[in-house]
Amino acid sequence: MSREINFRYCPECAARLEARKAGPDGGERPVCPSCGLTVHPDPKVAACGLVVKNGRVLMLRRARPPARGRWCFPGGFADRGETLEQAAAREVKEETGFQVRPGSLFGLYSYPGYPIVVAIYHVEILEGTLRPNRESLEARWFGPDEIPWDGLAFPSTADALRTWVNHPLEETE
Repeated sequence: MSREINFRYCPECAARLEARKAGPDGGERPVCPSCGLTVHPDPKVAACGLVVKNGRVLMLRRARPPARGRWCFPGGFADRGETLEQAAAREVKEETGFQVRPGSLFGLYSYPGYPIVVAIYHVEILEGTLRPNRESLEARWFGPDEIPWDGLAFPSTADALRTWVNHPLEETE
């Protein structure tokens, strides 16, 4: 699940980095011998929309790696300078055609060794027609008893769906 990130050069002064023990955990991190900067490979942040209509949740079957052919919520990486709510709304619109309004944070998910933090928001459909883009092979609404548990793309998808099944949201549409 994890992917090692190898930084070679300092983003401040361009000197070649060295692996040194740094930080409270005593682990090795890239450190610049010239300016002293410790490089922290921060996690990426993804924002997704939990779209619920008539007691069913919308999921997309991924058309590209990772997890090609598996099911997940509409979502993707947040861009620098945008809020997670804005990112969730943008990603849902891009991937489904729905204009949405993000509501409350449904769940925040992180896992050991996995470099992505996933924020999932309950979203309200304001307008639009379901039109998945090229990033999806298929879009489908699933009731709690229809979820393809063995075909889910990510641990966060499964964890959020378990929460949704056990504590269904009121629809805001």
